[in-house]
Amino acid sequence: MLAGKYVLDESALQALNSHGEASGSECRPPHVLPPNIIEQGINPFPKFMSASTVPVASKLLEVLKTVAETDEVEKNLDLPLYDSQVLDSMKTVELIVAITQEFGIDISPAEFEREKWATPRLIIADIESRLAV
Repeated sequence: MLAGKYVLDESALQALNSHGEASGSECRPPHVLPPNIIEQGINPFPKFMSASTVPVASKLLEVLKTVAETDEVEKNLDLPLYDSQVLDSMKTVELIVAITQEFGIDISPAEFEREKWATPRLIIADIESRLAV
């Protein structure tokens, strides 16, 4: 949930409105991004940054929270996901599918190593490294 956390200054707001990706009622005072703008696929900073620079960790934690059905994964990045039974084999498959859909990367269950995904921090590191390739 990145929307609402970025506050635009006047020059960024003008550039955003002139670019046409988000305009009018979407950029209303106090120039806080409208809810769900990222989820709608709108790049809120078209001339300043690509959509790929939106923090992977934030998006990934949202996916993980949804699959794990707990916000503890966001509060404690060192939470032992399997030892604390937050994730099991079925939820891992759900997570792989969700990550594939969100980030457009293919993760084969055969490639999966439980040790590399033992904590939210390790999952973030693994996905960031896959995206960097």
